[in-house]
Amino acid sequence: MKGIKLLLILLCCTSISYTQPADFSITVVKTDETCIGNGTVTVTAQNTTPLATLQYIIYKYPNLTTPVSANSTGQFINLTSGNYKIRVIQTLQGNSNTREQDIVILNIDNPLEYSFTVSNLGCAQGVQLTITVTQGTGVGYEIISGPVTRPLQTSNIFTNLPAGTYNFRVFNECGVGVVTTYQLVLNEAVLSISDPSFSQTSSGDCNFINVVNTVAVSGGAGISYPLFIQYTINLPGGVPPLIINRNIPSGPASGLELSQMFQIFPNTPYTYSISITDGCNTVVESSGTIDNSSISIGFEPIPVPCGKKYLSLLLSGHTAPVTVTFMSAPPDFNPAEFNTQHPGPFNTSQIDYGRANLPIPEGTYNIQITDACGRTDSVVVTIEYNNPIPEISGQNNGCFSVLGRITASVPDRSVVTAVVLSAPDNYAPAPPHDVSGFITSGRLVLNNVPVGLYTIQLIDNCGAIYEVPVEVPLFVERGFTSRTKADCTPGNGSVRIRSLNGNLTDIDIIQAPAAFGTFPVDVSVNINTTTGIFYMSGLPEGEYRFSGTDVCGIQRSVDITVTGYQPDAEPYDFVPNCGSFFITMDDDAAPDNATYWLQKKNPVTGEWSHPETGVVYTEGTVPDATTGMALINFQTVFNLTFDGKFRILKSFESYNNGSEIKKCIIILGEFNYSMDLQIVNAYTLSCDNRPNDIYIEAENGLQPYVYRIKKKNGATFIVENGNNNIFQQLESAIYEFEVEDACGNREPSIIDISQLPSLVDATRPLDMVICTDTSVFTGYIFNLGSQNTLILDGQSPSLYTVTYHTTQADADNGTNPLPVDYANTSNGQVIYARVIHNFIPLCHVVVSFRLIVNRIPDIEMDTQYYICESGIVTISAQPGFDLYEWSNGATGQTIVVSQPGDYILTASNLYQGITCSASIEVNVGTSSRATIIDVETYDWTTNQNNITIYAEGIGNYVYSIDGINYQQSNNFAGLETGIYTVYVKDLNGCGITAKEVWLLNYPKFFTPNADGTNDRWRIKYSSLEPAMKVFIFDRFGKLITGFNGTDPGWDGTLNGSRLPATDYWFVVERADGKIHKGHFSLLR
Repeated sequence: MKGIKLLLILLCCTSISYTQPADFSITVVKTDETCIGNGTVTVTAQNTTPLATLQYIIYKYPNLTTPVSANSTGQFINLTSGNYKIRVIQTLQGNSNTREQDIVILNIDNPLEYSFTVSNLGCAQGVQLTITVTQGTGVGYEIISGPVTRPLQTSNIFTNLPAGTYNFRVFNECGVGVVTTYQLVLNEAVLSISDPSFSQTSSGDCNFINVVNTVAVSGGAGISYPLFIQYTINLPGGVPPLIINRNIPSGPASGLELSQMFQIFPNTPYTYSISITDGCNTVVESSGTIDNSSISIGFEPIPVPCGKKYLSLLLSGHTAPVTVTFMSAPPDFNPAEFNTQHPGPFNTSQIDYGRANLPIPEGTYNIQITDACGRTDSVVVTIEYNNPIPEISGQNNGCFSVLGRITASVPDRSVVTAVVLSAPDNYAPAPPHDVSGFITSGRLVLNNVPVGLYTIQLIDNCGAIYEVPVEVPLFVERGFTSRTKADCTPGNGSVRIRSLNGNLTDIDIIQAPAAFGTFPVDVSVNINTTTGIFYMSGLPEGEYRFSGTDVCGIQRSVDITVTGYQPDAEPYDFVPNCGSFFITMDDDAAPDNATYWLQKKNPVTGEWSHPETGVVYTEGTVPDATTGMALINFQTVFNLTFDGKFRILKSFESYNNGSEIKKCIIILGEFNYSMDLQIVNAYTLSCDNRPNDIYIEAENGLQPYVYRIKKKNGATFIVENGNNNIFQQLESAIYEFEVEDACGNREPSIIDISQLPSLVDATRPLDMVICTDTSVFTGYIFNLGSQNTLILDGQSPSLYTVTYHTTQADADNGTNPLPVDYANTSNGQVIYARVIHNFIPLCHVVVSFRLIVNRIPDIEMDTQYYICESGIVTISAQPGFDLYEWSNGATGQTIVVSQPGDYILTASNLYQGITCSASIEVNVGTSSRATIIDVETYDWTTNQNNITIYAEGIGNYVYSIDGINYQQSNNFAGLETGIYTVYVKDLNGCGITAKEVWLLNYPKFFTPNADGTNDRWRIKYSSLEPAMKVFIFDRFGKLITGFNGTDPGWDGTLNGSRLPATDYWFVVERADGKIHKGHFSLLR
C-alpha cells in the first residue's frame, strides 16, 4: 500500500513538471515595403516544448490592443511600413509563456521618374520619342491621349508621332502608373543642295574629278538623320545611268558636305542628279554637269602695312601639281623674288607671291595656271596702292571759350611729323610751326589753340605726306537732353538729364505732380560727381519741370513726362499638365531691358535656386543663367518637369539717385507644382456628429480626383465614390483607399479608420491673465492670437483658422470675430474660440476661456535695515501674498540676515499658472552704538553756557541733553549752569550712549548771618570736580583762604574773625586746567 502511494506521488510530480513550457527564443525576418502593402514578416520559434502550440500575433504601433493579424504559421504578408510588435505565445495544457520582439518595416519605394528624348524634331511629322526612366523601374509604357494613342507596350520607344500634346503613362513593377504631359513641338527643317564645286584630286588621275555638293538646312531643328543619298550619273555614249547609293547614319545638324568622284571624258560634258532622303522621309533633289574644263583660278590681295599688298592665288577643280605663268606684269616684278618655287610645280591649292614684309609692285598682272592634266585657266589682277584719308577734327573747349582742340590721325598708320602750315593771326608762334612734339601713340593732339581755320601737314610712318584743313569752331550753346525709365516701385519712374555743354552744377524741380510733395526743391545732390549727369529715381508719375545750370552757367528748363512702372496683373500663364507644366510670359509692363527667371525653392534651406542645377540665388542680386532658368517674354517654355515651389523674377534697369544704373528685382509670382499624387490626410467628421464618415484629403497631381476603396481588412472591397472624397457610414476597419487624378495616376493608402483624428479638434486653453498695479480691471489689451497654439494643440496653423468671439452664437455662426488685440470689457470675461479647417470648411469646434486681470502685489515695507556690530537683523514683508522669493534663495515672509548688502524680495500672486509679481530692494547696512570720546563745556556764565559732544562710530548719530529731544548738531548753547546728561543716539537703531556733564558758575554775593541760607560762598556743583581749587583774596590781593571742590565753602571769616562786608576776589583752577577769576560781595 505504501508503494502504491509513492508511485502516485511520483506520477503527480512528473505530470506537474511536464505541463510547464520550456523557455524558447524567436527569430524575426522582415522584407521592407517596396510596393503598397507588400511588406512581410516571418517568425521562427526555437527550443519550443514538444506538444506545445504556438500562436503568432503582430501589432502595429501605437495600437497594441488590436492585432493586425494572428496565426499559427508565423507568416505575415500585406504589411505597410511602420513599427510592429511581434508576440509569440507557447501553450501547453493551459500553461503558457511569451516572447516578444519589435521590428520596423521601412518604405523603400523608389518613386518612378522619367525623361523624354526626341529624334528628328526637324521633321514635319513622324518623329521618334524615347522615354528614359531616371529613377525606379519602368515595365510598361503607353500613350493615353494625344494626336495619336498607343496601347501599353514594353518598349520605351514610340515612333511616327505627329506634333501635339501627349499624355504618356509609365508603369512600375508595383503597377503604379505615372502620367506626364509632353508638348511635342516640331520645327520643320528645309534641306537644300548646293551647286557642285570641283575640288583638287590628289590621285594624279586626270580621268576623274571630285565633285562636292553641300547639304544646307534653313530653319527648324537641323538635319534629321539617317540620310539616304542616291547619285544618278548620266554617262555619255548612251549607256544606262550609273546608280550610286550611300547611307549616312549621323552627322552635323547644321550642314553636310557630300563628296563623290566622277569620271571625266575629254571634251564631253555630261549630267548627274542627286537625291537625298532624310530621317523624316523628306526627299530633296538637285543636278549638275561634269565638265573636264572645270579648272578655276581665283585671287585675294592680302593687305600688309603701309597700304601695300601681296597676292594669294586660290585654285579649285584642278589636278595637282600645277605651274604658274605671268603672261604680263609690272616691269619691276620678278616672280621668283616673291616666290622662290616659281613657276612650280605646286601641290597646294593656295599659292602666295610676296609676304607681309615683301609686297608686290603696283600694277596689272595677267596670270595663267596649268594643271597636271594640261588644263589651264587665267585671271587678270590689278594691284593699286592708295594712301588712307587722314582723320582730323577741331572742337571748341566749351563754355564760350575762344580756344579749342585739334586731333589728327591716319587710319592704320602712325603720324610721325606734323607742321602747322597756316593758322589764325593770333596763333603763336607764326606758321610754319613744327608740332611733332604733340604726337602721342601716332596721334596728334593740339590743345588750347585759337578758334579759326588751320592747314596742317602730316607725315605718316610710311612716308606719305598729307595737307589737311581743319577748323576750330566758335562755341555754340547747346541744350539739355533727358530720358526716362520706369522705376522699381509701382507708379514711380526715374529720369536722366544732361547738358550737352558740360557737367551740370545744380538742378531744381520747379513743377511736379501732387504726389511728389512740395516744390520747388533742390535736387542737385543727385548730379553724378564724375560725369556731371543728373539721375533721380522714385518719382511719382506725372508732369515735371526741371531747371538746371551747367558748368558754363547756361540755364535751361526741361519738361519731362514721367511714366511710372505699372505691373501687369497677369504677367505670366502657368499651365499645369500631367507630369509637366508650361509657362508663357505675357508681361505687358516690360521695360526694354527686362529679363525673366524661373527659380525653385529648396524645401530644406528655404533658399531659392536654379530649378535644374540647384545653384543658390543670393537675394537682392541680379539673377542670371546660373541662378535661374531664363524665360522670354511672349514665348512659351514647354515640358518643364520639375516638382516643388517656384517663383518668377523680373529684372530690369532703372536710373538710381546720382548714378546711371539701379537693378530692379521684382517677384512676379509664386506657384506650386507637383505630380506626386498623395493621400496626405484622413479624418473622421466627428466635429459634425458624423464619426463614421471619413474625409480623404489628397494633393498634387491634376484634378479632378476620383476616390475609391479597394480593400477592407485585406479582402477585396470595392467602393467607387466618384469625385466625392467623403466615405459615409464606414465600419471600423483597415481600408485600402485609392485616389486617381485626371492624368490617370493612382495612389493607394492603407488606413485604420479607428485611429483617425477628427477633421477639426480644439483644446480648451488656460484663462488669459494680465497683471495690473491699479484698481482698474477693464480696457486691457489681450493678444488673443497667443492662444492659437494651445487651442490647436499640434494641428498645423497653416491648415486651421482660429477666430475669437464674445458669444457662443457668434462663434457657431462665424460672425463678429474679434481683433487679435482685444480690450476686455469685464474682469473674467468669457471668450469663445472657433476652429475651422482652412480648406475643408465642413465643420467647426468651439472652446472658451476667460480674460482675467489680476492685481500686482503692492509691497509696503522698510527698504533700509542695519546690522549692529556683528549682529543679525530680521527683515519682514507684509503678509497676504502667494509667494515670497528673496534674492539670497530664501522663501517666506521674513528672513534673518547677518551680512550687509542688497536683498531683493519678489512677491507674487498666482492664478492658473500665471504669476503677477512685484519686486522691492532692501538694503542692509552696518551700524553701531556711539562712543563718546569727549564733551566740551563752555560755562561760567549765568545762562550762556555751551556743551559740545564728540562721538565716534559707524552709525548715524543725533544728540540730546534731555534724552527726549534730539538734534543733528552736537552743540548745545544758551544753557544755564547745572548738571546735564548728554545722549548720543544711533538713528539706525543700535542704541543710545549717555554721559553726565556739568556747567558751573560762581555766586555774586553771600550773607554769612547764620540764618541757614547762603551762609557760605562756594562754587555750586563743584563737588563734581573734587580736584578744583578755589582761592579767595581781599581787595588788596591778600590771600584769605583756599579750598577744593568738595569743601563746603568760605564762611566770611579769617582765623575765626568776621571780615567786613565788602567785595572779595577769587581764583578758580579747574580740573581741566581752566582758570576763572572774578569777585563777589560779602553782605551782612
